[in-house]
Amino acid sequence: VLGYACSFKYGDDEVFNKTVEASFNIHADYAEPNLGAELYQRLFESIKDKSVHLVVAGITLPNEESVALHKKFAFEEVGVFKDYVSQRDEYVSSLWMQKVFGRS
Repeated sequence: VLGYACSFKYGDDEVFNKTVEASFNIHADYAEPNLGAELYQRLFESIKDKSVHLVVAGITLPNEESVALHKKFAFEEVGVFKDYVSQRDEYVSSLWMQKVFGRS
């Protein structure tokens, strides 16, 4: 597996029924130019007929490449959760971005 992209229900409450969270990851040994963009294009194609209003994504910081990719797909920065995730015994922050689906 070179990488994956998926979307899933954002929250359990009915008020989030038109919001999904997008996630993708590319294996570091196989990072190829445009692979992330291709994965996101396929993901968005797969959900275009669903009743999705908002797509959100959390990006572990620092990750300039992922931030740039999300901006390329018209995601906007909405905030940072500081010390949000514990990875390898260290807390890291997560940038949250969103895209109103159907807009380019």
